Amino acid sequence: MSRPAPLRAPHGIRQRLPIQLAWSEEGPSRLTIAEAFAAAVVRARQRVRICSPYFLPPTLILDALRLAARGGIRVEVMIPTCSDSPFTDLISDSYAGDLLDAGIELYRYDNGFLHAKLLIVDDDTASVGTANMDYRSLLDNLEVTASSATGRSSGSCPPPSTAIWPRAGGSCGTSGGRRHGGARWAMCCGSCHP
Repeated sequence: MSRPAPLRAPHGIRQRLPIQLAWSEEGPSRLTIAEAFAAAVVRARQRVRICSPYFLPPTLILDALRLAARGGIRVEVMIPTCSDSPFTDLISDSYAGDLLDAGIELYRYDNGFLHAKLLIVDDDTASVGTANMDYRSLLDNLEVTASSATGRSSGSCPPPSTAIWPRAGGSCGTSGGRRHGGARWAMCCGSCHP
């Protein structure tokens, strides 16, 4: 009796990249993913991109994002226009004014429910996994993420969202010290839940 041929999906990948898995569980590894995300943001030299269905990050990551943006790093955060949780949407909106004042660009994805959990730093480091960018996911839940860092020049890890970001319903803008950007961000979602 012959063995069946192994199942292999065709792909165009011609190079191998090292992937590091990180997970959080009870005990000393509880903060592993949150600390890895914050460390990646702190090491950024040009740009940080975050996609998450929920945006309620712990202080460790909020501080890293603010410092990066104030230090001249382009920080872009995209969340869905409407998530599956109206309460979570309201809490996410409460972060907007502070983030805009720090120079962080905020985007709403309005072509369905964005459920991607993605962190891209300098287009050469990417992380994708089960962890949302929220304190419950990063500090309480059991999560796993896979990260790959090419260590090559910018563009070696082209973000899959390049075509999506410009169409993402637009940036709610950078505030330049004005608080109206935060109000505009909040209005985007205020009408999505009856």
